[in-house]
Parts: sequence; C-alpha cells; structure tokens
Amino acid sequence: MNRPTLLACLTAFSLAASVAHAEKKLAVGDEPPDVLGTDVGGKRVKLSDYPGKILVVSFWASWCGPCKKELPILENLQRAASKYGVEVLAVNWKEDRQVIRTFKKMSPALQMHLVSDASGLVGKSYGVTAIPHMLLIGRDGRIQFVNIGYGDSVIDSIVTEVNKALAKGGTPPATPQSVEPIEPAAAPETSG
Repeated sequence: MNRPTLLACLTAFSLAASVAHAEKKLAVGDEPPDVLGTDVGGKRVKLSDYPGKILVVSFWASWCGPCKKELPILENLQRAASKYGVEVLAVNWKEDRQVIRTFKKMSPALQMHLVSDASGLVGKSYGVTAIPHMLLIGRDGRIQFVNIGYGDSVIDSIVTEVNKALAKGGTPPATPQSVEPIEPAAAPETSG
C-alpha cells in the first residue's frame, strides 16, 4: 500500500472512530471523560481533580427553564452533602464563559462549582444532546446514575442515588429534607 493510500485509510478510520465515540451516550458503569471545561478564572477543571469524591455533574444553560429549577436543588445538595465527600459541578453548556462569571457575581455564596463548556465539545464527549443532563459519578470514577430533564419527581431519585453512592463509602446518607429547594438564584440573562 502506498503512503497516500495508507494516510487516507488511517484518516478515514480515525474520523469514523471519533464520530462513533461522539455519538455514544454514556451509561451507568461507563467511565466518563476526565475534562469538564474551565472554571470562572479560566483554569481547566477535570474529574481527576476530585479523587475519592462522589461527583454530581449537570450540564445546563441560562436560557433553560428546567435548568433554572434544577440549579437551586443542586446548590442545596452541595451545601448538605459536601461534608460527606459529594461535590456538585454545574457545567454551563454552549454559552460564553462570561455567563458563569456573571452567575457567580450575582450569587457569590454559591458553593457548587461552576464550569464552562463554551464550545460544547465536553458535552458532546458526554453524549449531551438535551439539558439539563445530569450524571452521578461514584468514588470509583464510574457513572452510577444519569438523568436527562428535570421535574420535582426527580429529587427523590437524586437523593436515592446519592445515598447509594454514599453507602458504598460507608458515609451517613443524606435525607430527602436536606435537598429541599432553597431560594433560587436568578440565572443571568444572555444576549444572543
């Protein structure tokens, strides 16, 4: 096989493999990609920055009504369960990083971690096609729960799944009362 033909074959194979990977939806038991995006200051945020933690990762956008309802629940979860090794990472999807800067400025007491995925490439690697898109990642680094969309009925499922993850580590479980909604912080309006 001559060199140009070999290069063409390798390029075609590489493209096919990346498209197949991009279209794959992550499922329970999968190990998600490490990179989540950048924080308010522009520093890269990775799952490996949180070894041994239970991570709740939720992709959201400021224009998304259900996301605006979910974010206060996630903030309350962060406040109630961080002492047990639970960290919430709210990944703003396909919006300029200025959105999370403004959001943090409007709500300086936020404890959950705000992350930007302005290009949408991180979300694509996670199989995000609709938001909110939430994943619970256990201490072992594998996905334990996936939820797409939001409704009040999801709160009990989130609590149950967090409790299951905590039980694997021998930590006291969160109670449903500990993740009752707190006063919602207004999501910043964006132009565009």
